[in-house]
Amino acid sequence: MQYVLIVLSFWYFAYLLSKIATPNPTLKSVLLWGLALAVTPKVYFCMGMGQVQPLLWVAFALSVVSDRWRGVLLGVTLQIKTYALISLVCAAWKERRAVVVPALVVIGMGTALGLAVCGWPKFLEWRLALEYALSNSEILRADNISLSVLPLKVAIALGWRPPVMLPLWICAYLKLMSLTGPLAVWSACRRMSTQKLYAWVGLASMAFAPICWAFYLTAGYVLVALYLRDRLTSAEQTLQEKSADIPTVTVAR
Repeated sequence: MQYVLIVLSFWYFAYLLSKIATPNPTLKSVLLWGLALAVTPKVYFCMGMGQVQPLLWVAFALSVVSDRWRGVLLGVTLQIKTYALISLVCAAWKERRAVVVPALVVIGMGTALGLAVCGWPKFLEWRLALEYALSNSEILRADNISLSVLPLKVAIALGWRPPVMLPLWICAYLKLMSLTGPLAVWSACRRMSTQKLYAWVGLASMAFAPICWAFYLTAGYVLVALYLRDRLTSAEQTLQEKSADIPTVTVAR
């Protein structure tokens, strides 16, 4: 059942990308987006391992294009992946109560349900496991493509040998970058359309998170679809303008 849900999420994400790029998606366009997703590095591994990431791709796409459910979707995503924090702050800053109220309701209900089912000990255990993961030098492995980790990888290439447990200042640096990186992108993209702003900030939140696997960035196809929509719209307008400039010839009888 879990794998069926993952496969359905994969194809629904392909459909959403097609719908974002073109007003009337066709079966061919959905299949082409599905092909692009399938050949993206690590996506097959992600789905084969039963990761929930395809569900998060869908939530990300809908949070970008759906005004009504944005707060709910960001609230749900934040409880699964903490990198969604800046995306939620960005949306809350622009839309105020429309995002803040549903997000807080979802987060409150999810937290209460989690504590009722699992209790505080499991929450504390998760917190300790997260802190351990961020302080262990395994975070510097090659398949972690986080932009925050990149300077440390450069230092390793230059001869630095990291200890098994990273110093506190490195852990603090990684946490700081996971916040300041998306905030910088937010500032740089603040004059863009709302959908592009949310897409860029969301993608930056994933890319600057201390741990970022390649299949996280598959959500970036939402940005590709947005820019493709602009190109197609521009091309259509140009074609209409050229058609309007063609003189009409009336043949006298």
